[in-house]
Amino acid sequence: MNRALLALALTLLSLTLAGEALAQDDVAAAAQAFQEGQAAQLRGDHGPAGGFFELADRLAPSPAALRSAIRNHAAVGNRARAATLAADALRRYPADASVREVADDALSAAAELGTLEILCDAPCLATVGGTAIETEAQTERTIFVEPGTHVVAVTFGGQTSADQASAEETADVAAGAQISVSLVRPPVVVAPPPEPEVEAQPPVEAETEPLDEAPAEAERSAESSGLLPMWVPFVGLGATAVVGAVALWSGIDTLSARDAYVDDPTEAGYEDGTGRQARTNALIGVTVGLGVATAALFVLATLGGDEEAPVTASVSAGPEGAGVNLVGSF
Repeated sequence: MNRALLALALTLLSLTLAGEALAQDDVAAAAQAFQEGQAAQLRGDHGPAGGFFELADRLAPSPAALRSAIRNHAAVGNRARAATLAADALRRYPADASVREVADDALSAAAELGTLEILCDAPCLATVGGTAIETEAQTERTIFVEPGTHVVAVTFGGQTSADQASAEETADVAAGAQISVSLVRPPVVVAPPPEPEVEAQPPVEAETEPLDEAPAEAERSAESSGLLPMWVPFVGLGATAVVGAVALWSGIDTLSARDAYVDDPTEAGYEDGTGRQARTNALIGVTVGLGVATAALFVLATLGGDEEAPVTASVSAGPEGAGVNLVGSF
């Protein structure tokens, strides 16, 4: 035998055995419900007995269970339910004489009842006056009701509880009248997803400095932007100007001595002119040295340096020239 056919046969066999097991369970439950109905009937509790017999018929349909359900509902005065079950019994077992006899007795009161047809646009479960009339969802059913006002409520199923919906109508039914009630499944309203909760953050306070301290801080920043404070090169510039002015005066004085010597060339005039010229040359040298040193100080004052080890400077000048002494780290 082909393996595929063998596998199919085994699958069908397993499904058949499972179906038989379920059917046997239903039959056992139906037998138990039938026995409970008989016990209630013997006690005279015809209302519960009718319910047990209906349950037995739903689990394992049988004419005997349906007949017993009709008799007990009629015995307790529930003629509308008895007539409804009688109409269903005639549809299901038209050739059964015992069913027809019981059904005809129950339907003899139909003229004093009203007929209510319940229609749904989708399979639904219906209740009338708060009492369930079925256990399986369907789109249409017809039942007998006592004359009067009846509230018909239906429930439409869904895959989840959110998909389920319900509808309700009120019907006024007179004796011998047939009223049709149509109920439509309302649209499913999908609630929007909740907005995520945002945890409130405490306000951030901006750090500010006192206004009276800002200029001093800026001044310190400006002073520490170079290797030397800015006042150092300015001191050198002042010293250069002073020495330069003295050198200019000395030069003029030397030229005056030279003119006097030319007019009266003497040894004393020569020595005096030579001394003045040496003085002027020294002053010029000092002026030039101070100028160079001042330029170097300006460069150092505009360069960055180590704030923790600042550079200190000193200026020296003499007949031999001028100099700048720097102490610190670069």
